[in-house]
Amino acid sequence: MVFFAQGKIHEFRGEYEEAISDFQKQLELSPTKVSAYRFIGRCYRKLKDYDEAEEYLQRSLKIHPFGPSTNYELALLYSDMGEAEKALEHLQATLDVWKNADPEYKPAKLAREKLAELQS
Repeated sequence: MVFFAQGKIHEFRGEYEEAISDFQKQLELSPTKVSAYRFIGRCYRKLKDYDEAEEYLQRSLKIHPFGPSTNYELALLYSDMGEAEKALEHLQATLDVWKNADPEYKPAKLAREKLAELQS
């Protein structure tokens, strides 16, 4: 968990390459840790390395195919890439899982806002 925590700190600081390194070390210890793949993908997206981002996010989906957080990250990635149709597909998968979420649940709220943005 030390590498995971360090990775989160690096990501929070915008030190994405260092965060990726920490998350990859965590994966060496826990290769099925879905969130590590997702966080690596998110960091690569923020670095605008879209191919690597997609690869890691897809790895996460292979382990947890209906993971709403991973589908949300894929939606953000495809939106950044200008692939609105793919972004909408992943947002819909996200919101299908979170359809009964409380209105104040921040991740679901962000997904709904992103959906509204892409549909406008």
